[in-house]
Amino acid sequence: MLTRRHWMLAAAMAPLATMRSFSADWPWFFGPTRDGAMPGEIKPWKDGGPREIWSLNLGEGFSGPVVGARVVYLFHRENGNHLIDAVEALSGKRLWRTILSTSYEDPLGRGNGPRSTPALSEGRLFIVTPEAGLFSFDCQTGKELWKVDLAAKYAIQQGFFGYGVSPLVHGQTLLLNVGGEGAGIVCFSTKDGSERWKVTSQQASYASGVLMRLGDRDLATFLTREGLLSVEPESGQVIHQMRWRSRQNASVNAASPVAIPGGVFLTSCYNTGGIALREKAGRLEKVWSGDESLSAHYATPIYHEGHLYGFHGRQEEGAELRCVEANSGKVMWSKPGTGCGWILRAGGSLLVMQENGQMLLLQSNPKELKVLANAQVFKGQIRALPAFSDGVLYCRDSTIMKAFELVSPK
Repeated sequence: MLTRRHWMLAAAMAPLATMRSFSADWPWFFGPTRDGAMPGEIKPWKDGGPREIWSLNLGEGFSGPVVGARVVYLFHRENGNHLIDAVEALSGKRLWRTILSTSYEDPLGRGNGPRSTPALSEGRLFIVTPEAGLFSFDCQTGKELWKVDLAAKYAIQQGFFGYGVSPLVHGQTLLLNVGGEGAGIVCFSTKDGSERWKVTSQQASYASGVLMRLGDRDLATFLTREGLLSVEPESGQVIHQMRWRSRQNASVNAASPVAIPGGVFLTSCYNTGGIALREKAGRLEKVWSGDESLSAHYATPIYHEGHLYGFHGRQEEGAELRCVEANSGKVMWSKPGTGCGWILRAGGSLLVMQENGQMLLLQSNPKELKVLANAQVFKGQIRALPAFSDGVLYCRDSTIMKAFELVSPK
């Protein structure tokens, strides 16, 4: 729980925070605009990599951090407990910890920690556990406000790696690909967890929903286990749906839909591949598709100025970093041997983290792969997406969280 001393310390650090070049929260999966865009520009760092501000040992999990009001929220697991930590963004000092007991065990032995990244909205923190428990906590104290047992209420089937969808917050509602019979997509009130509406019976994937403009309206767009599903977030009316998944049962959809001009890009692995769709007269029409352009196992690609940047190929078989023309699927360049990882965009640059802990700053350039800076910043495996706020990148590997200064204070 936050104490008077914690608040006094935060107030004392506030002048330091305001000296930075900009301030922006990172409230949910893939950033404030849900497309991996970071505010500002990042200058190439010097030899040795960006300055490490602090580090913190963590339990297991692939859940990424989120940041609000200069507090970083972490969701991880140690032994038989899920841990929700709030830490000061500039020091890494813990403000509060909430503990949830758990007996979840991953059916395939790929890690028992959480995979869902939390979401922040109006002073509340929302998390989803691997056993499909949806919780709301007070951001200042860590006090539980409400919870919904999704598995029990909607009789959902457990996925290969438990439940791993991150919440999509829209106004005072929270949308999830729950995956139950008659409850494929469910909309909850952020105030009390009550159900607003539910539609379809499409099973849950590992891809998180995105709010994007399709045609003349903003739609909550999901890549469920079956394929594309776009709904009006206020009513739940289904506007677009299309099957896009592997014929193999032992497969997952994990990369989120990517907004491209006039349409949407979907990508999956397991001999499925990518597809670019364009909205026309209320329908989505295929522009191109194929398994040879950009087949992402789990990392969501980045779109920038007519091109898609992402990791192509299965993680366990060796993926590679690629640039692909969004309108045609043409591979512009490829970097083999990178493995999987994540990509964010800052202005005209791409920040890339390979799964082996190698961080790259690339020029967003479809003509050639141009590395502006690189550094080995982690030793463990990278899966979780990072957060970026006040010029600082918050990122974790399998055992540790680090804060790197990417934009220096003025």
